[in-house]
Amino acid sequence: MNRSSDRSEEARAGALHAYGILDTPAEEVFDGLAMLATQVCATPMALLGFIDRGRVWIKAKVGLDVVELPRGGFCARAMEQDGPLIIADAAMEPDLASDPFLNGQVKARFCAAVPLRDRQGYTIGLLTVFDRVPRRLRQDQAQGLQALGHQAMALLDARCELSKRARVAHAPGDPKPASHSSRGTLPDARFRKAFDASPELMVISALSDGRYIEVNETFLRVTGYRREEVIGRTASEVNFLVDPWERSQIRQLLRQRGAAHNMEARFRLKSGEERVGLLSATTIHLGYERYVLYVVNDITERERAEEEQKRADARMQRAQKLESLGILAGGIGHDFNNILMGILGNASLALEQLPDDAPARYHIREIEKSALRAADLTAQMLAYAGEGETAREPVNLSKLAEEMGGLLHSAVSKKATLRCTYAANLPVVLADPAQMRQVLMNLVTNASEALGDDEGAIRVSTGILQADRVYLAHAYPDPELPAGTYVYLEVSDTGVGMDAQTRARIFEPFYSTKGPGRGLGLAACLGIVRGHGGGILVDSRPGHGTTIRLLLPCAKEQPPVETSVRPSTLQAAAPTVAPRPSAAQREVSGKIADTWRGSGTVLVVDDEDVVRAVARMMLEFVGYTVLVASDGVDAVEVFRQHADEISVVLLDMSMPRMNGEQTFDAIRAIRPDARVILSSGYQERETIERFSGKGLAAFLPKPYQFQALLRKIREVTQC
Repeated sequence: MNRSSDRSEEARAGALHAYGILDTPAEEVFDGLAMLATQVCATPMALLGFIDRGRVWIKAKVGLDVVELPRGGFCARAMEQDGPLIIADAAMEPDLASDPFLNGQVKARFCAAVPLRDRQGYTIGLLTVFDRVPRRLRQDQAQGLQALGHQAMALLDARCELSKRARVAHAPGDPKPASHSSRGTLPDARFRKAFDASPELMVISALSDGRYIEVNETFLRVTGYRREEVIGRTASEVNFLVDPWERSQIRQLLRQRGAAHNMEARFRLKSGEERVGLLSATTIHLGYERYVLYVVNDITERERAEEEQKRADARMQRAQKLESLGILAGGIGHDFNNILMGILGNASLALEQLPDDAPARYHIREIEKSALRAADLTAQMLAYAGEGETAREPVNLSKLAEEMGGLLHSAVSKKATLRCTYAANLPVVLADPAQMRQVLMNLVTNASEALGDDEGAIRVSTGILQADRVYLAHAYPDPELPAGTYVYLEVSDTGVGMDAQTRARIFEPFYSTKGPGRGLGLAACLGIVRGHGGGILVDSRPGHGTTIRLLLPCAKEQPPVETSVRPSTLQAAAPTVAPRPSAAQREVSGKIADTWRGSGTVLVVDDEDVVRAVARMMLEFVGYTVLVASDGVDAVEVFRQHADEISVVLLDMSMPRMNGEQTFDAIRAIRPDARVILSSGYQERETIERFSGKGLAAFLPKPYQFQALLRKIREVTQC
């Protein structure tokens, strides 16, 4: 290869000027090459300069604030090199001691440069890295620097060729020449390889009219276009960038700054599918023409993954929040039950002791009624926590809802129209009928309140559906419900609807949009459905009403098909099965001690002083001798000392040191025929299952009244 020193300076300078690169604005692509050079060689400074007559004009630089530098001995030596010129310490090179290139504004001790040569062998520029301390360059770093020099030269050659082809493309009468569809648009094989190997979509278009001059292989593969379908066409004809506003923003940035960086933009494939990318654009000079280089990083899958992760995080936060609230509600509920034991127990004892005509009886009955309403509130809190009392059996939700027709009609406003559509032959679910009635009544009552004083419609329906994971991902409280067949119970209204903020909080205990109130209706519904292994879906928008759909898994064993429920709109009929009465609906105390007396010894075990005291007074009032213990360890010791005389043990479930189950086992180990009544605010079914086969005599849910305790004691002692 001929050296530039063997050729005339005028010919070399003419070759440089033919590229049209001198005195052009900074460009991101060349700035990037200079930055890469500093990273490859681990130096603080780099420049990419073109050697003009008497000067080195700087196109790109890192760590330096220079526009041009004088030519000197270092520049002359670098122009003669076949490969990189590496100066480990310029201070040790006598001929470079006063070199204006190194010791002017740069003041470098270390420098390494690779020449930029055109196809005729003229050295037209240098890619140089600097450091102000002596150092060495590894072989791989030198090779990397040389490769970057080749890339810079390949880019210049491509610009020159594209400029020529652009002038042909703009010739009158041939706006879309066939030459644009050839693979020869980018002449340099090295640049062509890098251009096509890029994982980003790359487009070069004319700045003047937006005609596509070249696209890379990634663009063709991702968009689905053939090369001849885009080359020579304008941006508006291809319609690659979807949003006119985004296109306008890019053009504005190109005019103002010459570049746009990492703008999120939507682009369209040939199929019409829209995707999302990070778009960068920069103006480049090819000969005497200006073009735009677009680089698009397709982030569609990343965006989808991030959105899915956000949804998953939101679901997890929602589940954790509901779980935390459930634990809180459960703890409050159990503590509240113990407080209610003191109120209900003392009130019922007072009623037993007062004469029938005592004026105070009225006030004590009111106290008892209020305590029973508080017990209802506690039951709802425990239901939300999934710890309420349940008695599950196969339930046909269509039949259950149909039987509640009269109650449902009485629960809605007179201005509301209630329509009930129940599916025939509905598979049964394993559920507590009383809790299902409670849920349905809560939902219908809420729907009626959503209508307010306005006219509207409420619809109750049942059915069966196949739910996939996508559908169940929006379910409360567990977005991870398994896909499968579910029975649904749905209540919808034409009321005011809810915004997103309200929807996010409707299942929180004590949250209500209706002003004063408990705010536990939907929270209790959620706890009940969660306890049955189901979920709740909510669809609501302001002004469009609300639909709440309960999903319950089908029971594994199904009874024979019944056809008593018609698949049509049913007018409500009087209920044949009434809901289980709430605590507030139960009859308040009447005198029992006048008709029945007990005998023997009862051991009362509870860690709450008030519960032990009330139970003791109740039992002693009807004639029992009572022993007490404050925890399981004390209970076992007391029972061991009085095993022969104790008739019944009234045992709390949750205690420190030794819980109810452990205490039960220890007592039965002392006397296998010991009769034990377990008392707890936890679910009766769950508790009985834990004691299955152990000989538990009975279960007494808290809070209990005087009559309930005596009835249970009498059943156990007389059997």
